[in-house]
Amino acid sequence: VPIASMANVGGIATAPAVTAAYEKKWMPHAIVLAILSMATGTFWGMLTIYLLELNF
Repeated sequence: VPIASMANVGGIATAPAVTAAYEKKWMPHAIVLAILSMATGTFWGMLTIYLLELNF
């Protein structure tokens, strides 16, 4: 959970650093999570705004 959280919040810069503190073999997974979160972050933000506009 901490690795996925840092991948979403901190992106590519912090996910490998947090992963190295836990387990170095998870490093590729942290990088993939960071890239996916950066690639899809705008979509999720826009979807949230759209859904909030529908409700209010």
